[in-house]
Amino acid sequence: MVGSWHMNPKNRKAVIGIDGAPFSLIEQLSDNGTMPFLSSLRREGIFRPMRSSIPAVSSASWSSIITGHNPGEHGIFGFTEMMPDTYALSFPNFLSLKRPAFWQNEREPCVIMNVPSTYPAQPLNGCHISGFVSPRLGKAVYPISELPTLEALGYRIDVDAAKAGQSELVLYKELYETHTKREEVADYLWQKYQPAVFMLVLTGSDRVGHFAWHHWEDKSHPSHHKFLEYFRRVDQTIESFARRLSSADTLVILSDHGMERTAHEVNLNAHLIEGGFLKLDEDEKRKYNRIQEGSSAFALEDGRIYLNEADRFPNGSVEKSQEEAVLDHLTAFFAEIEVGGNKVIRDVHRREEIYRGEHLKQAPHLVLVANPNLKLMGRLTTDLYQPSRLSGMHNEQAFLLVRAPRADEIVPDTPTVEDVVAVIAT
Repeated sequence: MVGSWHMNPKNRKAVIGIDGAPFSLIEQLSDNGTMPFLSSLRREGIFRPMRSSIPAVSSASWSSIITGHNPGEHGIFGFTEMMPDTYALSFPNFLSLKRPAFWQNEREPCVIMNVPSTYPAQPLNGCHISGFVSPRLGKAVYPISELPTLEALGYRIDVDAAKAGQSELVLYKELYETHTKREEVADYLWQKYQPAVFMLVLTGSDRVGHFAWHHWEDKSHPSHHKFLEYFRRVDQTIESFARRLSSADTLVILSDHGMERTAHEVNLNAHLIEGGFLKLDEDEKRKYNRIQEGSSAFALEDGRIYLNEADRFPNGSVEKSQEEAVLDHLTAFFAEIEVGGNKVIRDVHRREEIYRGEHLKQAPHLVLVANPNLKLMGRLTTDLYQPSRLSGMHNEQAFLLVRAPRADEIVPDTPTVEDVVAVIAT
């Protein structure tokens, strides 16, 4: 059914994403009166925790959400990848996706707005505005004829992270203004295209989580009410579009991953250096080209560990016959690393445990999942760890809320991001 479904145009499909919002947060905010409309949706539909991708990174999880496929099938494992036969980093985009997004096979009018990792915008019957990471608005909009209107309305792809990090006042100003413009443009596109398929992702929730998760956890914090106000606005936006749907339509509200407080950033490459697995030259400008012969492994962001394969990388040292022994050694090594006397790693996954599909060989050999409040980094540094620069970090606790005919039949008991397309299609 994935990638081939066609719907009755009388039955709309609306998907609204709240990026980075964990099940526990949405549960509490809809219980305490901050999000009253979501509370009513919970009573009308099915509300469940949903497991994110592993690692819980937006590029991989949103790619699974919109394709219904595993990263080993759609080919997106993180925000960065190694280019073939080099140590040069590439940045996968929508054109890198090896499976179609669910709307790409749809003949009815579609409005797809602000879905991360869908840049550059691609042709469809309707309008597509790509989300994070979109470096230029010009290539983030299809059809390009909509660009003057978006510019006139003051549309923003994202908050200005540099400004948002300056102060709490600037952070919330950026959040509220960006959210208002996104809602205005979404309303304009809805009215113009009358879409049968509508998808809108709100990403300010992820930004406020990263910059100000402590505003949520500390109920006495002076900006706690501002955190709540942002989600109150999210609730109002959801209500605005949900009330345009009939009882025969499908409404899906979801997140791509969760969020939790972060205390320390752990530099995996520094630990690999200390353990003798990674050797770098002294020229910091060379970045991953600093990897020397004799290195057996290196890390990319979010806990992805790659063997320095002899038949894949310029200074590759690990032969096929050595891989299992090296992986065993690495697994034991990572199980023992500590920060402040506490173990860093909760789980070490072999790629075959979490990925499947024809792109399995491009996947990281190991994926590490940290214990709570520890963020895994891929920096090329000798500093083993440092205090976190951000307040919040991703975790695997996403959520799924579905209001639809037969919702209790179509939503799995323990859904994952790979199940969403099948839910939408039913």
